[in-house]
Amino acid sequence: GGFVVRGGLLSGPNAISGEWGHNPLPWCGSNDLPALPCYCGKSGCIETYLSGPGLSAHYQQLLMHGDRHHLAHSDQFDTVSDGQLYARGVPAYEIVKLAQQGAEPALEAMERYYEQLAKALASVINILDPDIIVLGGGLSNIASLYQEVPLRWGRYVFSDQVSTPLRPARYGDSSGVRGAAWLWPLIP
Repeated sequence: GGFVVRGGLLSGPNAISGEWGHNPLPWCGSNDLPALPCYCGKSGCIETYLSGPGLSAHYQQLLMHGDRHHLAHSDQFDTVSDGQLYARGVPAYEIVKLAQQGAEPALEAMERYYEQLAKALASVINILDPDIIVLGGGLSNIASLYQEVPLRWGRYVFSDQVSTPLRPARYGDSSGVRGAAWLWPLIP
């Protein structure tokens, strides 16, 4: 993440301004599945919920805690020699497609994703009150985010009204990499 103020990238003494993905998911409740370990050494980081691998891992947890008998013949499970049923990893784009087709628990996974993104972005709004929030990365291609998340974040923003728009990056899901490349010559 990053913050642009008056046309320039905000930086600080630790060069981590905008790194909100390694904070815990705010307002974590019983609907949020168990915190997953993060590569940073902590668990429950926003990134472990809101990244593609995070969505996939939480979907896998939903499958394993769901009605296994009903799902036993699904291609999303493997049975190993001990007879146990194990959820197969399903990529995020496939979960989105399954949800669009009305499949459970993909619908539940997406509902949780919308709510978790709303919580995380509400904390950014509460601290910075930005003029706009721009999403990048692969999951920013999920068109429903831009309607669903603003419908939910009002429950967490400390204001009677939330006017902050949520938009996809102008140059697509790789805009962050493109911006980083532009900054490379400026790094001492």
